[in-house]
Amino acid sequence: MYKLSLRELGTQYLQQSEKIRERIRQLREALPTLQESERQDMLIRIHSLYVSALDLKETGTYLFNYYGGDDEKDC
Repeated sequence: MYKLSLRELGTQYLQQSEKIRERIRQLREALPTLQESERQDMLIRIHSLYVSALDLKETGTYLFNYYGGDDEKDC
């Protein structure tokens, strides 16, 4: 069974954060084409995605740097 190091796990979290941020960019581009009620719903959705992306980024950064330097430990 393969175990991810904390650095590898952190990298995956950071990659997922970036995927969500890309989705946010796509949704923001669509905002001008929406009616006001749809626009408000989309803004709420975008805000929720920002929160998720931030959580992933913070957790990923924490895991990636958990041991400091180049020491990697398995989790």
